[in-house]
Amino acid sequence: MMNSAKIIKTVLVIIFLFSFQVVGFSQEAKDTSVAVNSKAKSEKGFRKFQGEVLSVDANSRVITVKGKMGKIHSLKIDPTTRIKQGKNKIRLSDVKKGSKIKVKYSLNDKKEKIAKALKIVEPEIFQESKTGDLKN
Repeated sequence: MMNSAKIIKTVLVIIFLFSFQVVGFSQEAKDTSVAVNSKAKSEKGFRKFQGEVLSVDANSRVITVKGKMGKIHSLKIDPTTRIKQGKNKIRLSDVKKGSKIKVKYSLNDKKEKIAKALKIVEPEIFQESKTGDLKN
């Protein structure tokens, strides 16, 4: 009778300890899946369009662009935004009203458009293909 009591106690202790391991493991798996999903969203979250600059507000760091389809886009410029003309880096103050540009942006948590890259293009490059995609 004493042996069976020891066996039952041992089995209960093992089950008790094992339950903590399962809970810890499932929490680690949950944390990993969140990290993977966040990474996938950030890689796929970029959008592109081309258009004409309507205004540049260097103080508030906002640029307004009319897309080729007529939609007006207001984009915030942050310190990581790459701004180029050809292969040369330029400043936001170098972007002028009427410039033809290509824009790459993402949406932040507040659904604001944050410019990741602006590129001033020559008029002959400023075209859409027959599918509506950017040529360059």
